[in-house]
Amino acid sequence: MSATIPTRLLKKIQVLAEVPRSVFSDAPRIENGSDPAKRHAFLKLLRKGPKQATETAGGKKAVKEHVFNAAAWLKLAQAASRPIALAIRYRDESGEFAVVIEEATASETGELMLSGEARFNTTGLVESMQICCVGADANNILKVEEVFVQPAVTENENATRRSA
Repeated sequence: MSATIPTRLLKKIQVLAEVPRSVFSDAPRIENGSDPAKRHAFLKLLRKGPKQATETAGGKKAVKEHVFNAAAWLKLAQAASRPIALAIRYRDESGEFAVVIEEATASETGELMLSGEARFNTTGLVESMQICCVGADANNILKVEEVFVQPAVTENENATRRSA
């Protein structure tokens, strides 16, 4: 599991992009929007609202594991002397945290590709998620060429897909 860090401990954190709610939430999805019956059933699901986090026997909120693949292609105006890290910042019912995905130093041209897997546990529902850069100098202009975040396919899901 990746190390989860409270965001108040991180300095020089810059938001690269908001992660769409459809990537990290368990919201229902419609398969065929042109079929009136399926569209009506989908709208009924949306009206119910989000599922509330279930409580465990001890009265504590349920803990859920999340795994995401993330990547970012960054370009700096000047080559950085210090390493720059890619992180996912999220807010759940217990607070705001970040998970560092990868750390590297930019090339002489100022280009940097950061990618990897983020594993973390959340308490209750995830309220928001952002892909961030940590450690970039505030005086150095940072251009985001591309950002990518998606749920990772686990070994259990792979086995289920093969057997189906």
